[in-house]
Amino acid sequence: MNKTSATNSSQVKSKVANAKQGGILLTGDIVVINSASGDDPQQLRINMSLTKSNTNNTFVKGALLNFTSSINNSNITFFAGYRKKNLTSIIANSSMLNFDKDFFNTTSIMESYKYKKYTATLGVNYTTGNLGRSKFQSLSALGGFIGTFKVTPKINNTTMFVMVYSPFVYYYEGIWYKSGLLAVPFTAFDYRISQKFKLNLSFSGVQQVKDATLNYQVLLGAKALL
Repeated sequence: MNKTSATNSSQVKSKVANAKQGGILLTGDIVVINSASGDDPQQLRINMSLTKSNTNNTFVKGALLNFTSSINNSNITFFAGYRKKNLTSIIANSSMLNFDKDFFNTTSIMESYKYKKYTATLGVNYTTGNLGRSKFQSLSALGGFIGTFKVTPKINNTTMFVMVYSPFVYYYEGIWYKSGLLAVPFTAFDYRISQKFKLNLSFSGVQQVKDATLNYQVLLGAKALL
């Protein structure tokens, strides 16, 4: 075997080995949350996530972890997704616990369909848990779209708009609060510094239809591809 053949063989083996590994994405964010009414104190939220995909990106799994100050709220989510052509199915399970021993567990099932730069999504969520000594259950549905756009060669934008309907979304002193429809807008800009590192700036909020804004948040973070 000559030197050229040996080099080509080595390159092929290296590419095959890398292909078998799939992809791993690690992200971290620091979020500042302000209440629209100004009655609640400013909060700081720390987010971390780990996502792993197979070699052809048809199956992905991962976990999300975050902690919010002031209310001392922690949340962990495990998820998995499967894609066949333009249709993607997602299932996730999320658990929340705070220092007051409030706890809930939410199971979500979602279906999305991608058409060009847009993706339409429908889903249902079932939540069970307790606030103090009070038990509760909740069922909600959501629908919306997400789109990705290239602003400049180094800047990409992701915009999302979701409508959520849940008859009971807030529990206060033994009273269920009926919210009706909630609008959840989101937009994010990624600035590519290198092939494996990006900075991210995003804005999101929750607006009660025909009523007040519940909250909004601005996020500045980074994404690293390992």
